[in-house]
Amino acid sequence: MIVHNCNINSNISFNDLILAIGNFDGVHLGHQKIINRCIDLAKKHNFTPAILTFHPHPSQFINGDGKKKLIYNNVQKISLIRDLNIAHLFILEFNNQVINIPHDKFVEDILIKMFKVKGVISGYNFFFGKNRLGNTDFLKTTSKQYGFIYNVVDKFDKDFIEVSSSKIRNLLSSGMIETANKILGRRYFITGNVIYGKKLARTLGFQTANIKLDQNYVYPLNGVYLVKVIIDDMQHTSYFGVANIGIKPTVLNDKTITLETHIFEFNDDIYGKNITIEFISFLRPERNLKNLDKLKNQIKKDISDAKYIIMQNARTS
Repeated sequence: MIVHNCNINSNISFNDLILAIGNFDGVHLGHQKIINRCIDLAKKHNFTPAILTFHPHPSQFINGDGKKKLIYNNVQKISLIRDLNIAHLFILEFNNQVINIPHDKFVEDILIKMFKVKGVISGYNFFFGKNRLGNTDFLKTTSKQYGFIYNVVDKFDKDFIEVSSSKIRNLLSSGMIETANKILGRRYFITGNVIYGKKLARTLGFQTANIKLDQNYVYPLNGVYLVKVIIDDMQHTSYFGVANIGIKPTVLNDKTITLETHIFEFNDDIYGKNITIEFISFLRPERNLKNLDKLKNQIKKDISDAKYIIMQNARTS
């Protein structure tokens, strides 16, 4: 997949594109359905499948300080899309020019003149143009006018659960990680470089890998989770562990959300390495345990509970 960073004045030298358009935050099952429809349509008509997305996310640009917290950053989103066999990813700079373009000019100037589309795929809730006046009905009409194919992917549920980015944000914030994973189509994950922490867990007998979190993203409910850890230069090996995400009220309580993970049966030095933490199950909410002895006993119980889940999952798989 080739990634193209572009703006409204860019010269796009393609004339055979089927474009899947959207923000694709989370690249969840609904987004995957849109992208797969794009690929299928491109194969059917011998065109090139591509994605058009926006950066920054429109809601972040519009709302400023009250911006919506996203599920994944741009690097993670690109990585997830890369796995879906799309040929080109166009990341359009979302700025005042884009936000103020009338919806009819969005179609004429961006879709037709800039991208010279042969087809467009979007979700049912796609809005565009100044004051969000453009919608799927308008695209259906203008597709006939300009002679391009237009498909809309309808709203759908997974096991009676709404598939949407907002639903995933709500599930994560509520600690319902298993349900969030179900409609993401994969385990929710956090990636980052291992940094030096205050080494408090080590004094309790538990070595941990700490990741600094960008506070602009949505994270799971503060608490303890069973996780799987993947280390960048050890791609063929993964490890189970328990992760605490939160403010560590027993020892710190400084209101800054942090993530620390105790990796089972692992003692290597991985400071500075990039790791991925995949969240599997919610074990318990974070709470102030008053003293370090109680915290140590609780960590032992968390590890025991996590290993029990691993054992049960192994029996049923």
